[in-house]
Amino acid sequence: MNIVKLIIGIFTMLLISACAQNVDTAYQTNDDNGTRLNANRNARVVKDDANIDRASSQNPNFINIAGNGRSTGQDIDKARQVIKSSTKYQPGEVWINGPNMWVTVYQKEKLSQKEKIHAEARVHKILTRALPRYNIEVKVREDRT
Repeated sequence: MNIVKLIIGIFTMLLISACAQNVDTAYQTNDDNGTRLNANRNARVVKDDANIDRASSQNPNFINIAGNGRSTGQDIDKARQVIKSSTKYQPGEVWINGPNMWVTVYQKEKLSQKEKIHAEARVHKILTRALPRYNIEVKVREDRT
């Protein structure tokens, strides 16, 4: 009985030790003599995703996963800059929620309803050219200050 246990134990040890052979070169850290570590290899750090095509930065409708794209704050600043440089109106509140942008612009003089609609269409056209990824709603209001 003891001999059977001994033989089974030896067989189990042989089986386990045979399965634990790491022949992969990543595990071989010794040189040919088996004494010194090869710690000074000419290892080159390679960025794994360096050659991946960043489609998310090409299409404004994709979610930005790169972390270097435009933020809503930059888009708000761009909308205000476009209004100041391309129109006679003063930019007001700019709100962004998902794909929608709401913009309020102020004018010093009073406008008729027809002129107001025309001014909103003009500002809408200019902002859509500058920021095509948003559905833009424009309101023109009289500045009462």
